[in-house]
Amino acid sequence: MTAALPTNSAVAEPSRFWILTATTGRFDLANPRGEAFEPAALARQLSQISAWNGNTQFLYSVAQRAVLVASTITDPGARIYGLLNSAPAIVLGDMQLGAKDYLIADGTDTMALERRTLAAVWKQFGLRPPTAEIAGAVDIAHARVLATEYRDVVLGKDPLWTPPGQTLSRVIKFRKRIDVELEFLDALEHYSRAAS
Repeated sequence: MTAALPTNSAVAEPSRFWILTATTGRFDLANPRGEAFEPAALARQLSQISAWNGNTQFLYSVAQRAVLVASTITDPGARIYGLLNSAPAIVLGDMQLGAKDYLIADGTDTMALERRTLAAVWKQFGLRPPTAEIAGAVDIAHARVLATEYRDVVLGKDPLWTPPGQTLSRVIKFRKRIDVELEFLDALEHYSRAAS
């Protein structure tokens, strides 16, 4: 993408690999910094990004997924990591696993980009990188939520494949975007305090 750079003398010159965010302007993929992940930007953008690339029976956002992942984690201090695990979607989109795997096989390390972006997110919120135990809890919760989304939300399904997680007992239902945005902000505030 070639575009005129926003002018701000207080901001260091970015690389040519930048993306705009809702509240802070540009996010430089070559030099990820956490300022792009301001709470209002996260809540607004994640509540408007459709999970499963829109292959859903109703509008189901990455923010709704993030809140569900966080609430599935039993350790209160780890829930913030579950909530923020999808934060890179505001600059990278919600790329499905098949696309990530293809790009990796083709030589593009999308996982390294996600890890660098997540490191900027954790720093922005004053978090240390998660322990192996916390990362494992987030992975399990995420897998359970994906399996539940596949059962309740996904429209076009593959008859030979289902996500490998155990589904949740609760059913995922449509929620208004503004309600999800506000719930994400509340969860961010609450889980940040719990992690302190």
